[in-house]
Amino acid sequence: MTDFPEFALAAVQATPVPFDRMASAEKASGLIEQAAQTGAVLAAFGECWLPGYPFFVGNRQSPLMWKAAAEYIANAITVPGPETDMLCAAARRAAPG
Repeated sequence: MTDFPEFALAAVQATPVPFDRMASAEKASGLIEQAAQTGAVLAAFGECWLPGYPFFVGNRQSPLMWKAAAEYIANAITVPGPETDMLCAAARRAAPG
């Protein structure tokens, strides 16, 4: 049997800031640092956390759905980019030792 090292994981259960990628990245940075303060070495976010889950997908006949979709797409991030730079900096600050 293989032995694996133990570590603390923070499963982040928080909402992003809807339709605001930079504010969401700032919030995630704070949550990463908060997780580190509790002893976590890894903070895991849901797959659609940034820029948020597209809750509006549904009635494709609705003009509001298309407006929300346009805002959602406009808030997509570029990798690398300012949001990922911010998240990486938060992870470096939170790293143990």
